[in-house]
Amino acid sequence: MKKSGEIEKYNHSHRILLYDIDSDGKCVPRVKSPDLTSELADEWYMANERAWNRVMGEIIEGKSSPICLYIEYHHMTPEDTASRVGLSVSKVRKHMTMEGFRKLDIPTLEKYAKVFNIPVNGFFQFLEYEGDLKFDSKIYHNGLIQILKVKV
Repeated sequence: MKKSGEIEKYNHSHRILLYDIDSDGKCVPRVKSPDLTSELADEWYMANERAWNRVMGEIIEGKSSPICLYIEYHHMTPEDTASRVGLSVSKVRKHMTMEGFRKLDIPTLEKYAKVFNIPVNGFFQFLEYEGDLKFDSKIYHNGLIQILKVKV
């Protein structure tokens, strides 16, 4: 989870493994985090953040649905989503609107939740926080139930 208004940054976890020859003539590994990779990753994270905020604004205005948000977040298309969920493309497009989303039943939401790897309540509840907040999350019954333990 991210803090409200905080832009997620690349954590420099991508590394390049190079080998050098030491004074004994043996190969020794050298790990490097390239600057270009870091810059590209930061831009990718910032683009994702802008897209998330844009679609979240559309959800608040009633123009888009949480289905649309997760399709965009996972860089999917309605066609790709339809094939993974097992629905027609026209139904997925309908579910991307708030009007279509309101008519979804639990079994269909469970299919979407499985594809997006979120609990079902992830379509209905979004958590924003400020400060240092720690939490544990446990998911039960294939994402239908989630227990969120907040540590302040």
